[in-house]
Order: sequence, then C-alpha cells, then structure tokens
Amino acid sequence: MNVTDLLRTKGVEVETIAPDSTIADAARVLAVRHIGALVVSTDGGEIEGILSERDIVRLVAEQGASSLEEPVTRAMTAEVRTCARSDSLEDLMSVMTDHRIRHLPVSTGGRLDGILSERDIARAVGMHGPAILDMRVDELMTRDVTTCSLHDTVDELMEIMTAQRVRHLPVIEDARMVGIVSIGDVVKHRLDELKVETQTLHDYIASGR
Repeated sequence: MNVTDLLRTKGVEVETIAPDSTIADAARVLAVRHIGALVVSTDGGEIEGILSERDIVRLVAEQGASSLEEPVTRAMTAEVRTCARSDSLEDLMSVMTDHRIRHLPVSTGGRLDGILSERDIARAVGMHGPAILDMRVDELMTRDVTTCSLHDTVDELMEIMTAQRVRHLPVIEDARMVGIVSIGDVVKHRLDELKVETQTLHDYIASGR
C-alpha cells in the first residue's frame, strides 16, 4: 500500500491557513474541524509551513495566552517534511517515528496534494493488516503513562504535554482515572481566557460553553 492508495480512501482535501492569520484563528479551525494540524499556505498550493496543536501549546506555555494573537508564522514549523504519492506506508511510518511527527503533507511537483496523519495510517493498518488486529492490547499499549491530577493548573498541564510530547493526559484521583484532558481542551480554555474580539471566534467559543 502506498500514499496514493491511502489518499484514495481518505480524500485529498486539505485544511490550510494563511501565514498572516492569528494563532487563535488556527486554534479555532483545528477545534471546529477536529484535526491536529494545518498547512500554512498563501495560495492553498505552496507549502510554507505546518502548524499543529502541539506547536500552539508549546508557544502558549513559553509566552503566555497573549501569544494567541500572534501570526501563525510565530509557531509553525517552516521546514516541512513531506511525502510523495509513490511512498510506501512503511516509508511514512519510518519518517513519522524517526522525526516524531504526526502529519505529513503530500507534495507533487512542489505543490500540496493532500495530507496524511498517524490516524489515517492506523486506520489503514486496521483495515488491511490482520497481523496487527490479532495482537493483544498488552502487546501494543504504552505502559509508562504520563498522567495529571485534578489539582494541576492549566500552565502545569501545558508544561507536562510539552515536556513529555503527549497530546492527552489521563486525570487520576485516588488511584482512579476520572477523566482525560487533551491539547484541544487546553487551547480552548486559553481562548476563553483571552476572549479574542473577533465575531467568528466569539461565536465559536460561546457555542462551546
């Protein structure tokens, strides 16, 4: 199976954002679209960078909630690793593992042609890899799990997520899991605190309360 096969199932539509958009704008799109990254592009074709939830959390953890008003170029990764339609699934998994990335834009002739995530690959393996399906949970699961407590502050959560390179933290109280908090939850909270005065963003935040 190669990239073309995956795109045939997933589709080639890619969410992009202009480089002069704010990080708050990007966070809103990520939350509304339920995706983990945006390709930064002026014309929707040239790849100028990529911005992930993790990038946003890292910037806010370092510089505070006011950084959400900065342009996406402040937090994006400018040197973007891409893949080609002819690359194999094994190639993609190796790149993602070696470079600790979760999204790979597909580039054809230097132009954006799609995007693939770890989730897309996992779904494909789930559909086409019976050997994976036959494995037990204890063979696949991560045993050393990073957690948080109900008493941790949002700043502490951001520091943990940034340091441990995780997007989700189980919430533990009295040795029991009582919930889970994600990067999206943290970004949403920071947006609520910032109260960015753009009508579209205001409407989004209000609708989520």
